[in-house]
Amino acid sequence: MNTDRFSYNADLHRLELNEKALSEGDLIEVCVFGHWIPGTVALDSSGWYLITLDQMGIRLREGVLARLPCGYLLVESASDEHAA
Repeated sequence: MNTDRFSYNADLHRLELNEKALSEGDLIEVCVFGHWIPGTVALDSSGWYLITLDQMGIRLREGVLARLPCGYLLVESASDEHAA
C-alpha cells in the first residue's frame, strides 16, 4: 500500500496524492493520531474533506499523511491529461 502526503497544485487548483488529482468520491485513507481512517473525498466552499464511514468530516490539508486503499488506483480524467 502506497503512503504519501497530500499536496496542493496551486496552478490547477486541485488536491493531489502521489501527483494525481483527487476527485469527489475517491476512496482514500488518512492517518489521524496513528490510526488509518477510510472514507471518500468531498469538496465544499471551504475546501477538501474526508467523509468517514460513520459520516464524520475530516478537513484535508496539504501535508496530511494519506494512502489509497489496497487495490485502488486514481485515474486521471481526460481534462486532467489535457491540462498537463
